[in-house]
Amino acid sequence: SPVWRKGGIVFGPRPHSYRRDMPAAKRRQFLIEALSARCAEGAVVVMDSFDLQDARTKSLNAAWKALQARKTLFVMDKPDRNLIGAGRNIEGFGWAVASNLNAYQVLNGGTLIFSAAALKALEKSLGEGK
Repeated sequence: SPVWRKGGIVFGPRPHSYRRDMPAAKRRQFLIEALSARCAEGAVVVMDSFDLQDARTKSLNAAWKALQARKTLFVMDKPDRNLIGAGRNIEGFGWAVASNLNAYQVLNGGTLIFSAAALKALEKSLGEGK
């Protein structure tokens, strides 16, 4: 009891989340601005697809070194297990699905490499917010 000496605390600390949700229109606007900033920097590359002969880190690393990028974010329309498995041991490798892409990933991702299908999916998801 808090009345007694060495008793309990009347209104002790309770866990509280201070997280605030951002409106969807603002998230969409920030993503568009982040993508346009990255395009202006020349840090966006579009490829037909991310086809690997085998899901090995060695083969992805050789192709990745040809890009001469330290940090890379691969954006795809749906998760590709071969690409994700081959790149998980490479430092600076990241991946995202186009429908879940956010402004933080774009700004923090280094060079953005989109597949053609991912670009269409991103256009579709950004067009829905009108």
